[in-house]
Amino acid sequence: MIRETANRSSVISVELAQKLTDYLGFRHFYRHSYSFFLEWGELEKLVTALPEVWDQAKRELSAFLDSLKQGSD
Repeated sequence: MIRETANRSSVISVELAQKLTDYLGFRHFYRHSYSFFLEWGELEKLVTALPEVWDQAKRELSAFLDSLKQGSD
């Protein structure tokens, strides 16, 4: 997704991929643990950054879709 190929541009940036890795780590921990092990101090970073990460993801995915539309013209 972060690698450009001869046929398409990258789907998301390396920066966004790194941010999403934190959420993936949380998902992995939560699925393989119990909710009573969750620490607000750890979760707070993810929760407060979520609106910014979500906006960046929407922008980058929209730009990728636009590039696909331009390539089909």
